[in-house]
Amino acid sequence: MKKLHTIAPYGYNIGFKGGHKYLDKRPKSKYEKLCPMGKRFGSWVVDGGVSKDPKGRAQVSVKCDCGTWQHVYCHQLVNKKTTQCKKCSSGQSPTTASYSNKIYRGVIGSRQDCSVSPETITQTYALQDETCALTGQVVPLHSAVAVQWNEALGYEPGNTIITSTAMQKTMAGMDGQTFVNMCSEVIQHNPVNKVTSIQEFFDKREKDNE
Repeated sequence: MKKLHTIAPYGYNIGFKGGHKYLDKRPKSKYEKLCPMGKRFGSWVVDGGVSKDPKGRAQVSVKCDCGTWQHVYCHQLVNKKTTQCKKCSSGQSPTTASYSNKIYRGVIGSRQDCSVSPETITQTYALQDETCALTGQVVPLHSAVAVQWNEALGYEPGNTIITSTAMQKTMAGMDGQTFVNMCSEVIQHNPVNKVTSIQEFFDKREKDNE
């Protein structure tokens, strides 16, 4: 076997054995053909040629959107077993993609009736100008969560909105539509708006109860 220290010629792969590189003339697997340079798999982008590990498994060099480089097996990329680096997957990387994935995991939980994706959440967050869909206040990514507008429709791309963790607690399990309707009712019928002071409100309520 010929040892190599350069890029393999077209049609060849680079294998490793005994700590040395060599030309691997074995036929390419179906996974290798599906991992060309520049192809995207989630947050990974293929940026290196195919090589083989000692067991003959094909792997490529990939770069995550956060800038992390790693060697990943082709079959893992094609079968979506890996879509980003460990930092982004755990939410430790300060990128929109990593936080979107964290929000996505919060949405999914043990649910199966969900068609949103981390990419959908990223797009929704951008369309909302990085603000809460209910209050219009700026929502930092680290405190953002996804909720349903109409619970009957489930977590669908057109029915999922971004809000803050504080607002989610205030909603107390209600969907966005129900919460907004409740707030409208409170504003419309709140007797506090019809008096000049809180004390006057309590006095009026006590008088009404007599």
